[in-house]
Amino acid sequence: MTSATAPVEFIPIREVVRMTSLSKPVVYRLIRGGAFPRQVPLSPRRVAWVRSEIEAWQQSKEMAARAA
Repeated sequence: MTSATAPVEFIPIREVVRMTSLSKPVVYRLIRGGAFPRQVPLSPRRVAWVRSEIEAWQQSKEMAARAA
């Protein structure tokens, strides 16, 4: 039996900002600090984020807030 995997969905920074309510500078600061998923280079001049990684980050924040 093989398991089906969902295709990877790449999202631009504007979608990351919309999903997280963080500003672009805060996103990049968190990346530098190792506290946020890194962007994926799609071409020499284009990067994006993996939607599932952003959603996992959101879930971890929610779980941490509920545990506090």
